[in-house]
Amino acid sequence: SAAASAAAPNASSNLTFRLLKLMSAAGTMRAGDAETYNETKPLLLVNWTAARQLLRKAETDAGQEVGGEVSAEADRERVQDQVIAQLLADPEATTEQYFAERVFFHTTADKWEADIAAAEQAFPDNEFGSLDYPTYLKNGQTVQSVWDVAQRPTPWPCVNSLKDKVLSCSRPLGWKTLMCIEVENLALKQQMAEVSSRLQSQEEAQDEDEEGDEEDVPVDEQEMNILDQIIAMVLSRQPQYTADDDHFKRMAQEHKELREEWVAGFGQLPPRWTWRPEDA
Repeated sequence: SAAASAAAPNASSNLTFRLLKLMSAAGTMRAGDAETYNETKPLLLVNWTAARQLLRKAETDAGQEVGGEVSAEADRERVQDQVIAQLLADPEATTEQYFAERVFFHTTADKWEADIAAAEQAFPDNEFGSLDYPTYLKNGQTVQSVWDVAQRPTPWPCVNSLKDKVLSCSRPLGWKTLMCIEVENLALKQQMAEVSSRLQSQEEAQDEDEEGDEEDVPVDEQEMNILDQIIAMVLSRQPQYTADDDHFKRMAQEHKELREEWVAGFGQLPPRWTWRPEDA
């Protein structure tokens, strides 16, 4: 980046300003649209059977088993009350725990019914339902404001495709927002580097962008760069309602398609920077 700035300070500065202005305008158009938000807002698809088993295990481990016989309805209400109380107390920690335990899955207001139908077909002995997120996250931000930031469109179709996968994965909303910002920053850095590279040696950049077999090499047979790491983290938490083999084959194909779309958009993969979890 330093070399890029030194080589073409005006071009890089203007590019940065134009891209940030465009992204800001796009985000403004989407933010505050309450009707659209309510139609597509994030929800939690809950496996109540798995929640009950997890809570009972925690109670047993803590020596706090519920005594006496309780009706199925009373037990259901008790489990729901406990999950909701945990969610209200700490939305980010609770969603991360339950996403990891496959108690929660990501869904949205416009598809939760279809997702529940798919989940019930995949796990016919389990009971499913949906929950709203609390209005506020623990840091005081509203869920709507966080969701608006995460889903704002960018000038790059390949970035929007990857962000769509970030939004659909079963990870906390705060994590999704930070990851979407990270993807936008990665695209911005790569766009600026591309401009600088073209100014310095257009013919060499074109040769490097148009040639290469990198897309044809399976992901697991090459060193994973920052883009591969982000895609892997996102796809590893996509809701799964199909058999493992089918699901993992589809995720491998989506990984390939996302990185190919990135190459088509930027001419090459990002440099092999090492991504650290704390960066997100």
